[in-house]
Amino acid sequence: MATLTIRLDEKIEGLLNHFAEVNNQTKSDIARTGLLEYLNQQKQLEDEKKQLESDFTVTDKSQVKNRIQESEASYQLSDQEYEQEMDDFFARELGLVR
Repeated sequence: MATLTIRLDEKIEGLLNHFAEVNNQTKSDIARTGLLEYLNQQKQLEDEKKQLESDFTVTDKSQVKNRIQESEASYQLSDQEYEQEMDDFFARELGLVR
């Protein structure tokens, strides 16, 4: 197992000491658990970002034409129709509609 040395300010050190004693855990266990939770959250955010990027990727000319036509069509709509089209468009883009 690897070793990591970090500097803690007084507030963090006090909290770490307190909860180590209250929960009957070592400070290393608490730090390891907290670090793992943080890294898992970062990994999840990274995965979600990659998924969003792949969802918005245009892979061929027909998709580009389609998006241009959708965009140009909005100029010919009433305000209410435009709002509905935009709601539908973003729902599709964000995966809210199957």
